[in-house]
Amino acid sequence: VEALAGNYPMLRTHLDQNAFGEIALAYLDDHPSTYVSIRTFGMQLPAWLDQRRVAEPWLGEFAALEWALGCAFDSLDSTAIGVDALAKLRPDDWATLTFRFSSALRRLTFKTNAASLYEAAANARTPPDGRPSDATQWLIWRRDLRAQYRSLSLDEAVALDVLLADGRFADACEQLAQIGDEDSVPLRAAAFLKRWLLDELVIELRPESVP
Repeated sequence: VEALAGNYPMLRTHLDQNAFGEIALAYLDDHPSTYVSIRTFGMQLPAWLDQRRVAEPWLGEFAALEWALGCAFDSLDSTAIGVDALAKLRPDDWATLTFRFSSALRRLTFKTNAASLYEAAANARTPPDGRPSDATQWLIWRRDLRAQYRSLSLDEAVALDVLLADGRFADACEQLAQIGDEDSVPLRAAAFLKRWLLDELVIELRPESVP
């Protein structure tokens, strides 16, 4: 129980110690630890909450966010490239350009206000009531030895997901053209790319010259 609380301190704060303890013991019954590292013991808690606390779907998403932040913090170190790396690209590189991202990067989609509940717990504020919401997109990563998260617009999420799936930059732009003004695609894509570089998400650009 102490190990689980160490992985989910904000969830324990949100629920209070007694309620968290009850969840921890029930989770332990269903998922006794079989791992060498106690750090991995809580890996299945988000999915377990989704199944066991169906009436409170924000709890599973809250746990998913906290687990992703912990994984981002624990991820292997990598060296991000800066905006200057773009100057080394040739014009014909962009059509087949692919990206390699930091191992700390995580993507989540929420259908509740779980992120607001997490923020309230992290800042010792009275939380709002948990409730369903329209789908929101979230990015989790680490920068300067600090795990961070922020919301994504739909078009940024779509572009990023294409690239995370080993799609090309041109494929991401094609998807952007389908969900917004086609004429604004270059400007939108450039803005996203600059933000990813400044956030230290990108560790390699992989251009392949067009035959």
